[in-house]
Amino acid sequence: MARKLPIRLTGRVRSALVQRHPKKGEELIVLSRKLEPSDSVEESIQGTMLDARFAFRGGRFEELAAALGTAGTQYLQYGCPRGAIPFFEDAVKLFHVTGNKLGETVQLYHLGMAHSEVNNPRRAAKYYTRALATSVDAGEVKTCALVGLGDAHLQRRDFAGATGYLLPAAVTARDRGMDRLLDRCRTSLEKCATELGRSKFASVCARAGISRDEVGL
Repeated sequence: MARKLPIRLTGRVRSALVQRHPKKGEELIVLSRKLEPSDSVEESIQGTMLDARFAFRGGRFEELAAALGTAGTQYLQYGCPRGAIPFFEDAVKLFHVTGNKLGETVQLYHLGMAHSEVNNPRRAAKYYTRALATSVDAGEVKTCALVGLGDAHLQRRDFAGATGYLLPAAVTARDRGMDRLLDRCRTSLEKCATELGRSKFASVCARAGISRDEVGL
């Protein structure tokens, strides 16, 4: 007999992904056409949702969380961030109740990305901040969350605030050889420098204790 799901699924996901088995009364994860109209998305996540179904029926809720997170990522890759959001929300809840801090952090970061893509920088910043708070180390996910926070402030034209997050992210990316992330930081920091002006940008760098030269600007 399937273990009871330890969370209540987000409304839209629940109606789309969970239905009552007519004979056994089990809740089964199934693919539905209620979330997005894109056939390519549905074809891509079909295998992922099959994994989710097996994980649910076996009571393997960390695997279920991972599958929902993968489905959300697939929605993002196909340019459907609104469809991705409820998958990430439920993945966060499941990883939280199972005590998987790294999984929770990654899905919080993905939620920030999705909200950024639907042009909601305030909500994006909320999830990036939570990702930083739950992060178990100073690795790539934490650095990406800092960059995400910087970009969320950029969307709101808070260039000083953006610089405060992007500078330490750039230093970490440089030290860990994350070249693509470092290039992204530099591009955003150059925009901040242009908008703030040389003097004000230097002042923000001084408060952060990081010089332009340290991040290759």
